[in-house]
Amino acid sequence: SITPLHDGDVSRIGDFAYARSSMTSLVIPQGVTSIGYGAFYHCENLSEISIPSTVIKIEKNAFEHTAWLEKWYAESDEDYLIVGDGVLIAYKGEADAYQKPSNVKCIACDIP
Repeated sequence: SITPLHDGDVSRIGDFAYARSSMTSLVIPQGVTSIGYGAFYHCENLSEISIPSTVIKIEKNAFEHTAWLEKWYAESDEDYLIVGDGVLIAYKGEADAYQKPSNVKCIACDIP
């Protein structure tokens, strides 16, 4: 089952906060507004993630090397992975074809 990170008031998940942990699923609580650089970096077993609309900023590499992101790259027909309140966390299209979607407010990935 998916469980929240914390029950208390948490507005930011810090840099590398859960990096390399063995978690398999994650619910980021309502009220979290930002996720730090590499916060879930190399959580290879992390395959289910729920990100609420209160998240307005995600730093680069926050979800790099997670099963969730790797599955999106392998299976999604979409070129853009947008989560939270308009945060672009992954792009797999061609660099010369990139156009910022109108609903993107924050870019948390490198455009190739």
